Amino acid sequence: DHSYALYSPIHLAALKNNIELLDLLLRKFPESIEIKNKKKITPLMVAAMEGNLEAFEFLLKKGARLENENEEKLNSLGFAAVYNRMNII
Repeated sequence: DHSYALYSPIHLAALKNNIELLDLLLRKFPESIEIKNKKKITPLMVAAMEGNLEAFEFLLKKGARLENENEEKLNSLGFAAVYNRMNII
């Protein structure tokens, strides 16, 4: 269950696996790659929990960091494991 109000446009692009929009947003706002919502979730974590491999790989290629953690100390690979997204792990 997602609370879309907590997501920025780049979070939503990662959620929807929209590479074209991710690319556009990162060209305009490169710092948004590490933006965290109120629960300290990054766009890379969103891609991981959804199993969106294309978005996940694109964000990594653009410099997203795997070691970022949310408030529960989960990183992107932790989210992939919790949500059983073996294509990410």
